[in-house]
Amino acid sequence: MTDSRIRLLTFCALLSAVTATPAAHAKSIAPPPAGRVLLGVDRLITYHLPQLQGKRVGLLTHKAGVTGTGRPTVEALLDRGVDLRALFAPEHGIYGAVEGGFDVTNTTYRRTGIPVHSLYGKTRRPTPKMLAGLDVVLVDLQDVGARFYTYISTVCYLLEEAAKAGVAVWVLDRPNPIGGLRVDGKTLERHRLGFTGIYPMPLLHGMTMGEMAWMLNEEYGYKARLKVVPMQGWRRDMFFGQTGLKWVAPSPNLPTWESTLIYPGLETIGLHGFLAEGRGTPYPFQLVGAPWVKDPEGLARRLSDEGLRGLSFIPCRFTPAADALKGRRCGGVRMIVKDARRVDPMRIPLKILKVLKIMYPGAPGWQDAARSWSVSLGLPGGAGHLLLPGAEDELLRKWRLGAREFEATRKKYLLYKVDPGPRQVD
Repeated sequence: MTDSRIRLLTFCALLSAVTATPAAHAKSIAPPPAGRVLLGVDRLITYHLPQLQGKRVGLLTHKAGVTGTGRPTVEALLDRGVDLRALFAPEHGIYGAVEGGFDVTNTTYRRTGIPVHSLYGKTRRPTPKMLAGLDVVLVDLQDVGARFYTYISTVCYLLEEAAKAGVAVWVLDRPNPIGGLRVDGKTLERHRLGFTGIYPMPLLHGMTMGEMAWMLNEEYGYKARLKVVPMQGWRRDMFFGQTGLKWVAPSPNLPTWESTLIYPGLETIGLHGFLAEGRGTPYPFQLVGAPWVKDPEGLARRLSDEGLRGLSFIPCRFTPAADALKGRRCGGVRMIVKDARRVDPMRIPLKILKVLKIMYPGAPGWQDAARSWSVSLGLPGGAGHLLLPGAEDELLRKWRLGAREFEATRKKYLLYKVDPGPRQVD
């Protein structure tokens, strides 16, 4: 086996680190207690803390970085005597209170005075000075399964810089809240890569943070000393609501795990102030509307007739307290997830645009917004294109074709099955 292959920490008879390969099959791992998925951080604490003895440790985490019992990971490590020398904060900050897109400042951790280095401010990469004096950086971040959610980019930059500094990286794995089977949406072109799209993949990638880190480390050739502490009892067909874990918002506008089903699609069409997505209301990424929507009841009826399974639509009026439409009264709908298994996240934006174009063809902003939709959705000619017979199915077909290369790559790095049955270790 090559040195660049990921080190996968599993609970085997000797409780030792083993090397995982894409073709590996496995010994049985006991089910988690009381039907609850055992997180990577829980397995680290239960089985692998001795491997941190004598090491100077950093931790990249945030508000949602908690154990299965809800104890913040940083506190759980301090309680157990881990030599925690530095913390690193992603977008939204270590306490998860900073709104998206706003810089996070350097600070200190309130209990101990440990420095908290911002990776979403003047720099988005850990500097050599930040990494100096560390042997390993642990990563405990809750991702949401969407390409433009920036935590995977932060981890990617960490891998690159840690490799240069000779610092190991251990990813404490967590569930993808919308499951590990959905690969959907337009694939990002290589010339558009950046912090909100670190790898040419579809909008929904269907991977956990540990799997993603493994893929990025290998495909970009960073050769970081990467280890993943996997979960126990998680299956690819699981939604977060099936894990037995309590949801902690990974960012201010995702207060429920169900909102992560709606967020990816809604974010693609809500940019530039054309539509309100519910930011600054009690129901972020559950509401959609605009000041020019005068008939919320009609909008709800039409969307209900569009075959968006697993969702119900309630007419409403709301006034956002954030973003471009702040303070403006909007008509729209609230979307409620009734059956997560039936929800198709990437059909949601297409149906919303189609119905709004039918009902409000003269609304302001269609032309300007269309330019962003050509990038995010691959939608030619704006929302009017969706009114053509077969246009929606053709767009979905193009997405599937565009995802083929990524799916072939992704397959090599999947650590979990649909069936949680026996895994093998070498």
